[in-house]
Amino acid sequence: MKQRLALVRALLHKPAVLFLDEPTAGLDPVAARHVHTMVENLARREGCTVFLCTHNLVEAQKLCDRVAVMEHGRLVALGTPSDLTRQYVKRLELDLEVDPLQIAAALQILQQFPELVIGDPKQEKGILTLTIAGWESIPELLSILVKNGLRVYRLAPREVDLEEVYFAIHGDSE
Repeated sequence: MKQRLALVRALLHKPAVLFLDEPTAGLDPVAARHVHTMVENLARREGCTVFLCTHNLVEAQKLCDRVAVMEHGRLVALGTPSDLTRQYVKRLELDLEVDPLQIAAALQILQQFPELVIGDPKQEKGILTLTIAGWESIPELLSILVKNGLRVYRLAPREVDLEEVYFAIHGDSE
C-alpha cells in the first residue's frame, strides 16, 4: 500500500519527468501489471519522460526505450535493448526452417561453416535450431543456404534478453 501511495503522490501534479526507483518492488503480479500499464501510458501517450531504476531486467526490457547499465556508479553501457544485444551478445540462437526434404542437405552445408555456426544444430519437428556467431552472421548464413539451393521458409532469431546483456558486460562473477 505504501508503494501504491508513493506512486499516486508522484503523479498528482502530472510531472514532465518522473523518477521511479524499483516501482514494482513488493507488489503482487496484478499490481505490478497496473504499474507497467501506467508507466507505458505516461511515456507513450502523455509524453512524460520516465527514468526507471530497477534490478528487474525483464521489467526494464518491457518498459524502456533506452537502457543504461551502471557499475559501481559508473555508466558502462547505454542504448536501446536491441542495440545493447547486438553490441554485447556475440552468440545468437535462431530457428531455421527449410524444406523438410532438404534437412539433411542443410545439416551438411551448415557443418562446413564453423566460423558461422557454433556447435551442432539441433533438429526438432522439422526445424533446425542453430547457435551462430552473432547478428552479423545472419546475412552470410542465409546467402550460403540459398546459393546451395536450399528453400528457406523461415529464419527467426530468438530474442535475447537484457539478462544475457548484463552478464556479457559484467561476467558471471557479479
